[in-house]
Amino acid sequence: DVGIQGPDLREPRSFVRIYPRKLSGSPHVIDTRVETIALRSLERRGFSPEKIARLYPDLERSHIDDALELERTLESNAVIDPPRRAA
Repeated sequence: DVGIQGPDLREPRSFVRIYPRKLSGSPHVIDTRVETIALRSLERRGFSPEKIARLYPDLERSHIDDALELERTLESNAVIDPPRRAA
């Protein structure tokens, strides 16, 4: 069992980047200022990737898919119950 493995911090997906000095280090679609978490938030509200693409006509579907995949991975890796400290 390898455990949880995080994404590459510079290039987590083909069309997603993380730069410390851009958007405060928030993952974003390459060559844009569209944060991946914004796209995932729309998906959680019931927007399909096709509908998201209509809202962001400058993004290709592959960009949206990469952004959503990264956010889903980050969510699945999130610690739900943090370890308790000894009293």
